[in-house]
Amino acid sequence: MNATTRVLLVLLSTIGFGQSLAAASEQPAWWEQETRMDHGFLSFQNKPWWAKAQAMKSGERIYLDLNKDGIRDTIIFKEGTEIVEVLDDGLHFGMNTTMGDYIDSCWVMDYDADGLVDRIIDYIDDDENGFPDEVEVRYFVDGNLIWSWHYEVLDKKWPTWTGWHYNWNQIKRKGGMIPAGDHTEIFALIGQGNSIYAINKYDKEHDRYIPFSECPFAFFDFDNDGRSEAVIRVSAAPVSTYREGRHSGSYEYANDYRNMWGPFQSEMLAMGNLNVRYSFNIKNSDTERQPLNYDMGFTLVGKVPYDYPEMEQFKAKRRHPKTFIHIKHSNALAMANSYPALETGFSWDEWGDSALGAGSRPVWEGVFWIWERHILFNTGGPTRKWNIRREYDGKPSRERKLYYSDVDKRIHLLNASAGWTEVGHVFGTEKIAEVRTFDTDGDGYFDRWEYDLDNDGRPERTTTVRDARARPVSLSYQELNRLFTKEVLPAAILENERLIAEFKRFVKLDDHRAIQLEEMAFKTNRPERRRYLLDLVREYYYQAFRKRALDISNSHPMAVSAREGRQGSITEGFASEAWWEFSKDLSMLDQSYGSGDYERVASYLKAHAPLLQ
Repeated sequence: MNATTRVLLVLLSTIGFGQSLAAASEQPAWWEQETRMDHGFLSFQNKPWWAKAQAMKSGERIYLDLNKDGIRDTIIFKEGTEIVEVLDDGLHFGMNTTMGDYIDSCWVMDYDADGLVDRIIDYIDDDENGFPDEVEVRYFVDGNLIWSWHYEVLDKKWPTWTGWHYNWNQIKRKGGMIPAGDHTEIFALIGQGNSIYAINKYDKEHDRYIPFSECPFAFFDFDNDGRSEAVIRVSAAPVSTYREGRHSGSYEYANDYRNMWGPFQSEMLAMGNLNVRYSFNIKNSDTERQPLNYDMGFTLVGKVPYDYPEMEQFKAKRRHPKTFIHIKHSNALAMANSYPALETGFSWDEWGDSALGAGSRPVWEGVFWIWERHILFNTGGPTRKWNIRREYDGKPSRERKLYYSDVDKRIHLLNASAGWTEVGHVFGTEKIAEVRTFDTDGDGYFDRWEYDLDNDGRPERTTTVRDARARPVSLSYQELNRLFTKEVLPAAILENERLIAEFKRFVKLDDHRAIQLEEMAFKTNRPERRRYLLDLVREYYYQAFRKRALDISNSHPMAVSAREGRQGSITEGFASEAWWEFSKDLSMLDQSYGSGDYERVASYLKAHAPLLQ
């Protein structure tokens, strides 16, 4: 068979349903015939080569020419107990090819050599540039298709590994790329650039896919550096399971493998988008070695039918079913920005390190809610507890709105009613402190802060303000990046350093935690972590300063005589003016400090320096 005929065969196999040329030929391509399922069932047992494959020893191979062009296009090999069939859909093999590749090739696996297919991994090179653009992994039980995972690269930057293996569980990571971890780190590598993956469950009765679980995970590269600055994950679950089964498991229906691997249920015919996780890397501080460094994210819960424009993603090069269902990558940002949430959780990584444990496992999935205090159904994991600021809004919303408060110099979720940050695992595994925030008047802005600095459940400082000193913040990535990295973060660090230096003129800390925190702040090369640590150090210094100032005020003769029930002398009366001015301003200082007006705090320290020495 000549080259022209071979190209024509490939062309015929890539014509879509409904097109005139496809309609002219009802005969499917050779590679489709070889892997054609019977309502999701696929077996090697009826293949003419099966008996010979069963007799193979590990490492042996069988070569076939299924399309009858005189060149091998199928390889069957045995590795351990596994029998694997590799089909060269794109006809790239030559007569000397002994192992499959990942370009228009399909790997069909039978793990225990019982003849029933366990998995298919199917690579497609859409633009025929020699690199795959998408891959589909199909999961079978007893030869029956249960669910499928689909990944697609949209900017022609296919991730590479040093040692690919037909079974993804054995893929090796690129040396030095991602620290530590196991085969699950593959997701950290593919979750970059402009890419998308999604899970679909197979509906055997209707011989089709439906959206299920993580559908989709979409990654966005705004600056074309090959790494993602935003990520969206949708939890697809039956609409009927919304906020049901708090103790039965359906609160995590979309992420429960019992539902993924279990039989198809009638409730799955009405699927919903019940949870959206939407995160940003607003510092854009990622590097090739630390490619995933998300800062903040929304977790949105609602009851929305899974019905979106262009969600039926058809490709002729796929095996049947050829239509995968998921929100299109180009539509995902608009969906997340306008999702009708009934509850919203907002999370901010104050530590500045998007990793689990001791920085060993990068979190490609973003910054999202935790299973504590307010339960947001179908959120999934992996979650992180420490040094993540949490803010909760229990009211319906159709827009994601943020504001900046000059009280605590932070970006917040508009209309959040309460929030908290647990400070812990900074050194050792202990919890150090907790900061809580509240909107006491319901105007949409935090106006109360509580600081428990020794983790005893009793706040050392409580501040309620009349003015949140707030201004709206655009959700534009470029504006968020500029505001936070060029304005908010540098100013907060500088203010902290200046105020701590002022406090040091009057007090000396003997709290070993505060001393350690300050040392860590000046050693770290992460600006956000430095700011977070200096915030705590500043609080410890303020508490020490306020205690000393109160001691000075309470030891004044006028204060002593009043406590003893005596009226001071005229001489003491004249001296009381300075004492009263000092004491009154101390109360005003507390209000200024709590309101974030550090210039007025510095003015107070300067005015009363003689008494404070």
